[in-house]
Amino acid sequence: MLTQQNNQLPEKFRVIAKDSKDLIYFVENINLSKFFWCYASQTLILGQTIEALVQPPQHPENYPLLIVY
Repeated sequence: MLTQQNNQLPEKFRVIAKDSKDLIYFVENINLSKFFWCYASQTLILGQTIEALVQPPQHPENYPLLIVY
């Protein structure tokens, strides 16, 4: 589901929820209507729409990272 390609373009995401304890976010990929938990390269605000790239996790048990532009 979440893959990174060499020439990947930023996609639009909407922040749906935040887990303050683990500092992770539940986001929607607006273009694909897909939802997932992730870390973010900067602090996000609930309801915010952002452009970002998805960096897959290095280990399967971790969350992906949204690199926000």
